[in-house]
Amino acid sequence: MATATTELMTAEEFFEWANRPENAQARLHVHRGRVFPAFPYFHERMAATSVLSDYVVRRGRGEVGWLAEAIVFDRDPLTVHMPDVMLFDSPSSRDDFPPRVTTEIPMLMVELCGPLWSSRALQRATVAIGYGVGMVWHLIPDDRELIVYVPRQSPKVFAAADELTGFDVLPDFRSKVADLFTLPGQPPAAPAA
Repeated sequence: MATATTELMTAEEFFEWANRPENAQARLHVHRGRVFPAFPYFHERMAATSVLSDYVVRRGRGEVGWLAEAIVFDRDPLTVHMPDVMLFDSPSSRDDFPPRVTTEIPMLMVELCGPLWSSRALQRATVAIGYGVGMVWHLIPDDRELIVYVPRQSPKVFAAADELTGFDVLPDFRSKVADLFTLPGQPPAAPAA
């Protein structure tokens, strides 16, 4: 299983390291040249992807990236994030097949966070907003909560029963927060005790 590294890496070194057989199933992030593992909430990632894909279809514009997508924020020191889902304003020139790496800044970055990830999640959201990401969602499946970060505002916490809007970032976006945790056709799950 992949673990955090102590040595600094270039983008090329990270790509080689991340594609080793022992790291094949890992979700990894690089922050300031160091590699960290991510949490693997697959069903919730698919639910968020579904909600955002529906939004793109209704809007008639945009692209949802979710499978092995990475965004390079900086090269010196290397800062690469692999969020669980990204929403771009329009289709881009990224390669057609994952893994895809881009320097295009998404409108929205979605990350699924474990219950003990709060300080690192806040740091990652702050970095992403600082590089120009319009909004960051941190989904916390174990608590069925969503934390929303937008520039120049305090983070906002939403419960599963709340309705979410796109703030000033996603025009005409509306969704129940619970829909971000549930695949279409599934009954809503109760929060973990």
